[in-house]
Amino acid sequence: MAMHNNVQNWSTSSYTNNEKLDAWQDMISVSHLPWTLSKASKDDFNAKLAYRLFDKYRIIKCECDAQEGFRSIKEISDSDNAYLNLLYVRKGSEQLKFDDRSLWLNEGDMVIWDSTQHMSFHVPDKLEKVSLLIPESSLTSVFPTAHDYRGIVIPKKSGVGSMLANHINNIEQHMWQLTTEDLTAMMEPTMSIMAAAFGSYANISPNTMRHIALNRIKQFIISNLHDPDLNPTMIASAHNITPRYLHMLFEDQDTTVSTWIKSRRLDRSKDDLIKSIVTHQSVSEIAFKWGFNDLSHFSRIFKQRFGQSPRGIINAIKMEIMAQ
Repeated sequence: MAMHNNVQNWSTSSYTNNEKLDAWQDMISVSHLPWTLSKASKDDFNAKLAYRLFDKYRIIKCECDAQEGFRSIKEISDSDNAYLNLLYVRKGSEQLKFDDRSLWLNEGDMVIWDSTQHMSFHVPDKLEKVSLLIPESSLTSVFPTAHDYRGIVIPKKSGVGSMLANHINNIEQHMWQLTTEDLTAMMEPTMSIMAAAFGSYANISPNTMRHIALNRIKQFIISNLHDPDLNPTMIASAHNITPRYLHMLFEDQDTTVSTWIKSRRLDRSKDDLIKSIVTHQSVSEIAFKWGFNDLSHFSRIFKQRFGQSPRGIINAIKMEIMAQ
């Protein structure tokens, strides 16, 4: 392995065929993030890369033969940070799968992918690509809606795509000579160009994408209201998004995740209290059924929401029935 100005060059050329794939997986986990490589297409698999780590960022030029790999909960938990990453395919093609979606990247295509997502890749033949790994907090400070553009493919042939591709090429080609300070200084304008490129190209508005994501999350919450472990961390993990992005979705609705969950649980509790005249469920059974573990707290917030205590709701229904 050679190092120059914090840039490392690496290749499989010094390894035996039996060692190459394992060595490549170890190297990818250093240069990129932890991945598990499931297979290569041939015994004499070859790969090489050059990468630079500077400040919180990483830029990598990678060339490899056909292969497959994935990131699941183990690889994600082994990562040191949450990153939103720009992938640019220079030559060849690559298939990515995440969020129940499959997309093909061909020569010149670019995409943003999220290191907190479960995902897999398939490289059918020789591939050359450049990756820019950006801490999530850094990118969203410049490009607040970056999460909305995950999985949106921008072709180099588009005007904005060409500008972004040329910019990434220039950074990669000069990473040998630039100082850490110079490279770090380039990141804010780079992120601004990303924001302009993805924002102007994508034919789905960010509001529409956020609306789709929010509706999917709300349906998940409603289906899991009975689970006492339902919380923002669990919901974000189930949807392969960060808690920060989850909270941002609900901020657009002038509420919080926890408040929305509590309101839906109270609605379901009220429905069951009304039915309890027939089902004979107790107040405590209904409260525990919908994820409330403290009966006095449940009664207090229920009265705040509906103007009557749970027992008051039941008594009012009984009186109404008797009056008929």
